Amino acid sequence: HYKKRNGLPGNVVRDLTFDESGRAWLATSHGLSRFNGSTFINFSTSDGLLDLSTTSVEFSRNGDLWVGSATGLTKVTPSPFGRNRIQWNRYPIEGASKEGGVTDIIETKDGQLWFATETSLYKKEKQGDQIIQHPLPEYDRRSIPHRGGGSLFLDPSGQLFYKRLNDCLRITVEGAMKSKYSPIGYESNGELWALQINNNRDHTMHRMVWEDFEKQPTIVETLPIIDGLTDQIAMNVGNMLTDRTGVRWFVGSEEIAYRLNGDSIVQITESLGLGSKNIQCLKMDASGLLWFGTDSGFSVLDSHILHTFGAEHGLTTDRITALSS
Repeated sequence: HYKKRNGLPGNVVRDLTFDESGRAWLATSHGLSRFNGSTFINFSTSDGLLDLSTTSVEFSRNGDLWVGSATGLTKVTPSPFGRNRIQWNRYPIEGASKEGGVTDIIETKDGQLWFATETSLYKKEKQGDQIIQHPLPEYDRRSIPHRGGGSLFLDPSGQLFYKRLNDCLRITVEGAMKSKYSPIGYESNGELWALQINNNRDHTMHRMVWEDFEKQPTIVETLPIIDGLTDQIAMNVGNMLTDRTGVRWFVGSEEIAYRLNGDSIVQITESLGLGSKNIQCLKMDASGLLWFGTDSGFSVLDSHILHTFGAEHGLTTDRITALSS
């Protein structure tokens, strides 16, 4: 494990991504860091960062690294000739610090770069180098809150969804439309899993085919309503996957559930070996093993057996907020 004493600029890592050489780029609470497997190289405002409190990192297709931070964005153009040849371009965003900073970055199939805060959406001009705000409808603070507002979701067809703190929007070229379906994941065949958001909070989970977003989707399957389950899923963003055996996993803010067949949903808790029922993240590795990050360490599911590891096994902290493979 690595922390400040090992070379990181700060102990809080909020996001990470990898370049073509396999090096990790990390957004931390005290600057940007690059890790080659043995050494950290750190970058700060003296190098060209807009500010030290970095919140998100993502490479665009042309090789530029976009770094979200508390007050806006920094575009980093890496150079093979050393850090002195790296190009830095800063883009302050007024009001970003009041909206949690730039929380998510994504590039759509048409090459458009999008940047999200908790309640606003921005994009880079295709023909220029300006960051402009995308028009959005006002949001209803009475709507259900999404855990981690300011998340972007790209469905297999290329449709972009933006989850604010209190609603879900389907993004169009001209603006955005409120969507009563909040996507959380999709199957390998492109079918979408989405939560139907109802005013009475009686939310329903559907598997659907949504070929024409100007029309209603075709519902393929509807999960049964389990007390508290769909509200738990509504509080999360993208916490859904289908493993190699076809079992579907949905993560709620208080529990995990997986659907085996028919209407059978089994909830996994500490009694079955999980470190904690408070799940922070879920990941499937290349071999098909499932990894769960919790506030009491991480657990790995191997042949129906959960193995859990925490601070007593060498972790610097029990709270696991991100997993990557």
